[in-house]
Amino acid sequence: MYDLFNDKGEISFNFSDWGHVLELALHYGWTAMGTEPRDLENYKDWNGSYTSCDGQEVLPADAINIAKALERALWDIPGIDLSGPHNTDIIVEVNTFGDIGKAIFENEKSNRGFPVTALLKKFSGQGSKKHIRRFITFCNEGSGFIIS
Repeated sequence: MYDLFNDKGEISFNFSDWGHVLELALHYGWTAMGTEPRDLENYKDWNGSYTSCDGQEVLPADAINIAKALERALWDIPGIDLSGPHNTDIIVEVNTFGDIGKAIFENEKSNRGFPVTALLKKFSGQGSKKHIRRFITFCNEGSGFIIS
């Protein structure tokens, strides 16, 4: 689960939906600026990832750009649910002594490249559109957010 928060509120996405929301924003013109680690001491080689839960910060301008892209996408997301029955939970198998961050990163890499039509179908329906609208409002609050 990805929990996103700022000083004004919070919102969550499940494991697969977070990556798909970001990919949808990319399809609609968002250019990722990269995230900033909040703890520079422990993350000297930070790669700007949005897909780990390390308490990284999405800067205000980047959050607003995500919102703008998703506002454009809303026009194309069908109001009726076309997603059909599916399970969006992903199980990542990790050795007890393995690196969970690496496992998540590898899974996210394998899920890149969905066609925009598949993403629009995935987020179709009033419930999904409402969640995207809430995320747009969250991004537009002007304070950026933390991913945890």
